[in-house]
Amino acid sequence: MSDGHRFFRPRLDRGMRGLVPGIVLATLCCTGLGRMSPGLAQPAGNALATWKDVEASPQFKEVVTALRAGGPFNDAARELLATAILSQFESDDNLPTLDDVRKKIRDRVLLVIGNDESFAQAGAFVRDRLNEFARDTNRDPLLRVNAMLFIGEMTDKGRLPWATALSTLAAAAQDPALDPAVRIAALTGLSNHLAALTRLSGDQATAVRAAMAATLPTLLPPAAADNPAGGVEPRSPAASWLAARGLGMLPLVSNPAPPEIAARLVAVIEDPSWPFDVRVRAAVALGKTIGAESGVATEQVLKAIRTLAIAALDADRLAAKRQLELQAYKTGAAAGAGGGPGFAPQGPMSGMPGMPGMGAELPAEDGLRSAVCRRAAWRLYALGDAIVPDSKKGGLAVLGDKDDGGARQLAALLKESGEALDAEPYGYVLLQALDDLDPAGVKKRQAEAFPAAAADEPESPVPAKPAVPGKDKPAPKPDSPFGENPF
Repeated sequence: MSDGHRFFRPRLDRGMRGLVPGIVLATLCCTGLGRMSPGLAQPAGNALATWKDVEASPQFKEVVTALRAGGPFNDAARELLATAILSQFESDDNLPTLDDVRKKIRDRVLLVIGNDESFAQAGAFVRDRLNEFARDTNRDPLLRVNAMLFIGEMTDKGRLPWATALSTLAAAAQDPALDPAVRIAALTGLSNHLAALTRLSGDQATAVRAAMAATLPTLLPPAAADNPAGGVEPRSPAASWLAARGLGMLPLVSNPAPPEIAARLVAVIEDPSWPFDVRVRAAVALGKTIGAESGVATEQVLKAIRTLAIAALDADRLAAKRQLELQAYKTGAAAGAGGGPGFAPQGPMSGMPGMPGMGAELPAEDGLRSAVCRRAAWRLYALGDAIVPDSKKGGLAVLGDKDDGGARQLAALLKESGEALDAEPYGYVLLQALDDLDPAGVKKRQAEAFPAAAADEPESPVPAKPAVPGKDKPAPKPDSPFGENPF
């Protein structure tokens, strides 16, 4: 993360805590991979239903003691792993402590093996068996996800990611036919290998980079064919998570980005089927990995970045406007309940600006929450930093030739708008940023925020009442600055 994200780091760190378990759980729910029938889980009444039961069993003590002493990885060890240890991942009794169970299986069974050959054989047996579990759609979903998570957590005796698991993780992360939750678990394992890149040997580091370079394009697939119903079909949350995680890894894998990767990044920036945050991250990744050999048309990318920034800000504005209109309808319906069901006020209502529910004619910024504004601030600054990084390294502006001045001007505008919005996370600052980036759309947005009042229908003339001598006097002028009370 560049220096330009300095004022977003605390919020980002808090938001990332517990992200992987939450995403996996949400994916299981969204894809219908809930708990299956009890017949697929461990049988009820199993004597080794929990890890505590396994460690207390004579079989466990006998096998692990022999392996610790340098014994062979024999049939007894295979049977223990297959029937008692690996089945712990699908035991309901272990649900609250699955993270600890995986660590204990790794640390108290595999890493204590004294003989190197036995260690390699046991590791390969566990990897292959768990890979089968993860790909078996008839098995319990929790077992499948935890099986892949365990493969990603396997280490060698020096506590470095186990090199032999790399190809298994990459194949799973690349497989679009695999359930998204399992792919997420595989990509999480790949990130463990990538995090240890500086501590790996030259050959191992090269293998990790190659595996990730082959995986990244599969995480950023092109948009599907046009939706027959019209509009853009949005990407799923799982696909978006995979894409965002892959984009974050890219600078460590392909730097500078080859033309095929750079072209894929530009396509993501321009693709409205991806969420705004994924498109912003694609711009950030491109800014960090751009090089003369990347073959990027700077003018095209700068135009795409400006279009993206405008679209993201305008989406926030329209969402706030819709929220205000809905609130106004609900408020009007409640207030006019005596006049019949569904009554809503027509035309502007008088009231203090900024108070929700006072009419759809209020400007959209009155409905913009602080969290929305801060998110917009991050997007703007990140896009500016992709063009001219605070780190002074890379950035789209380095490729600028004739357009270099325009690139730096756009970067400055984006960064200044992001800083202003972070300092004052209010709607009027967000709308000012939108107006600065898109001055041509100001009149249109003003017309949407303050729609012209509909012309009153002509009324039938009402016969004048006969004047009453001495009683009819001119009406006094109202004291209110708002004019006469129409009610």
